[in-house]
Amino acid sequence: DEAQRFEPSNRFENSKSSPDSDAFDDDDEQNVALDNIKFTRGDIDAAKTFVNSQSFVVALHGCNEANKSSVEMAIDAGAGWVVMPCCIKSNLYLPECTVTKLSDDAKYAFLCGVMAQKYTAQMSRCIDARITTRALLLCGGVKGYTKQLFYAANADVLNAHKKRRADASPKNE
Repeated sequence: DEAQRFEPSNRFENSKSSPDSDAFDDDDEQNVALDNIKFTRGDIDAAKTFVNSQSFVVALHGCNEANKSSVEMAIDAGAGWVVMPCCIKSNLYLPECTVTKLSDDAKYAFLCGVMAQKYTAQMSRCIDARITTRALLLCGGVKGYTKQLFYAANADVLNAHKKRRADASPKNE
């Protein structure tokens, strides 16, 4: 009913004013690198009112349903998204599948792959495992994205590849 209606300003708080934000210096307000980014915390479902097609939803070390909610919220709004899953319950994405006899790292990589397929991820990347063992990033919802093929090789390999392609193409006479 209307009395129970959610008011976004009541559900989110700026991380600067939160009791556990002592890690921030007072000088941070004047030295922000990206002044159009605001860090907030609150119920993830309450954030839906703020997400639109111009948004980019980020879930860093989202656990379980937080990843799912974040990506689905972005997809529903036509927004871009990136998640770096932490914990992933297999029954969230594979309710009919028993995932056993995998190491923790293998299970994590497998379930990230399942997530990537479910949400049609456009890109996956990995950060340095010295930072975190949950280092996979999945990204999607980027309008106009086209998959590119990049060669990481020395000049001799690239030149040989170009020559093979040129030799294989039909000649105009």
